[in-house]
Amino acid sequence: MMMPNLCGLTILLFFLLVSAEHERMVEAYALMDQKLQQALLEHDNFEHTIRNLKVYNMQLLPVDKFHRIRFNIHIPFSLS
Repeated sequence: MMMPNLCGLTILLFFLLVSAEHERMVEAYALMDQKLQQALLEHDNFEHTIRNLKVYNMQLLPVDKFHRIRFNIHIPFSLS
């Protein structure tokens, strides 16, 4: 008579453990998704900044090229 109760208790305990593990996994995946979305947003911001810097650099290129040729100097980056 004791065996069925023990078996039922074991099954109940198993389901409780599985349920708790499932909840932890759901929380972990939600956190991973949040971090992924944040990383994608930061990546988009970096891409936008890089595009803007390339456009800005292309606008400055003729002046920098002229200075390098005319004065034989190296200008690594110029904001003027």
